[in-house]
Amino acid sequence: MCPGVSIPVRFRIGKKKEDSGPKRIRKPGTKEVRFEDLSEDMQNMIFSKLPLKETVRTSVLSSKWRHLWKISPKLRFDGSTMRGEYMLEKLVGNVNATLKQQRGRMAEALEVKLEFQSRLVAFTGEKSILVDHLNNWVGSAASSCTTSLALDLAPKEFRDRHDRYMFPFELLDGKAASCLQQIQLSFVSLKPPTQFSGFPKLKKLSLHLVQVIAKDLQGLLSSCSNLEWLSIVRCNLNDDELKVDCALSRLLYLRIANCEISKIEMYAPKLKTFIYEGAQLPVDPIQAQELEVADIVFKGDITFQYALTVLPVVFPSVQNLTVHANFGLQFPWLLSTKSKFIQLKYLKLLLPQCSGDMDNIVYLASFLKAAPLLEVLEIHFNVPGYEDAGIPVLRSLPKCPYKNLKSIYITGFRGLKGQAEFLVHAVENAPALEVLTIDTATKIGVRSAQHIESAGGYVARSCLASIVSPKTKFQIVDTAR
Repeated sequence: MCPGVSIPVRFRIGKKKEDSGPKRIRKPGTKEVRFEDLSEDMQNMIFSKLPLKETVRTSVLSSKWRHLWKISPKLRFDGSTMRGEYMLEKLVGNVNATLKQQRGRMAEALEVKLEFQSRLVAFTGEKSILVDHLNNWVGSAASSCTTSLALDLAPKEFRDRHDRYMFPFELLDGKAASCLQQIQLSFVSLKPPTQFSGFPKLKKLSLHLVQVIAKDLQGLLSSCSNLEWLSIVRCNLNDDELKVDCALSRLLYLRIANCEISKIEMYAPKLKTFIYEGAQLPVDPIQAQELEVADIVFKGDITFQYALTVLPVVFPSVQNLTVHANFGLQFPWLLSTKSKFIQLKYLKLLLPQCSGDMDNIVYLASFLKAAPLLEVLEIHFNVPGYEDAGIPVLRSLPKCPYKNLKSIYITGFRGLKGQAEFLVHAVENAPALEVLTIDTATKIGVRSAQHIESAGGYVARSCLASIVSPKTKFQIVDTAR
């Protein structure tokens, strides 16, 4: 703000009280300047810093400000709740009028959210009216050197929908493409021309329900060397490989979810966060020495033998690991592997549905053996069946000191034999344990947040009474008592 310039601290819409006026901030000895005394350029600059919603509200205070909202540099239009052709036409009219009012000004961001209706698409080879408008909007954004472009066109029912909006790469010349720093596309089709040079300054790319072949996606990503944030969700690549030729040396965040993909190869040395959701990991060992967080959701049943064999190889240096999986526990198996999580400090296991012999839960101790620096362990069970209130006869696993383990938190503890054996093994071998919390409530799956009467609390107390250190803060949450 310029010295001596004071503006109202807050705008109020409604009847003004008598003898009241807008509050102003003014330094002693300086001349008071009212907001309306500022130059038009200064007013426009101040309005441009407001969110579009606030700019629209402010426009009712003065007839001079009535159309200022139309020159906001951040334009967002949400028609996702609109139904019928009339409402869609109204939205299209608003967008067109607003872009026309820009009068060549730079639009920092353009965001459009609406359902790409199949009934508006001409299947005779001619472009639909909606497609024409979308092309005009992208062209307008390109001509104003927009830095952020978001087109969310996904309908609520997208299954069995094969029509998509074809993204018009031809409207993005070298200058326009070099201005874009953020792109978010949903329910579009990508087919970049061979001569397209890419987005050299692009930092964030989000693709959702996008039709694109692996070769085209590889070429697009390979031309975005400054990417810092990448999300690819529900983009079917027909089980092809995705190989990024250039190093994504600035990539910090990577999410791949529900994509039919057979293999992923990329070099991202500074990657901090990796999120994956799907079947078995299609990722080669990630060369990311600075990886801090990995969140893995396996779809379908999977053995923890597979998880424990693959995950340390793919993420050897991860520090914070979350695994959501339906583990198969058919065979007793205590893994002794050379592959280790050499930097893992926090491990969270979410087990919404286990199959097989529940007694084999004890062999989850293999995860502890593979993480010598582990400090925090969190396990959420959702297992069927009940146990008698008696104390099960426990088996003993070979001793394996977990010298750095300081905190254990377990939910869905039902008093199953395998659960009790795992718990006793972990506590006995954790000399530095500071906090131990056992919750009989199920926090995940179909019984989420439910407290089911079980022997969990009784079994936990009985098994741990003589082995928990007095220095450990020990708590059992058991609402069944």
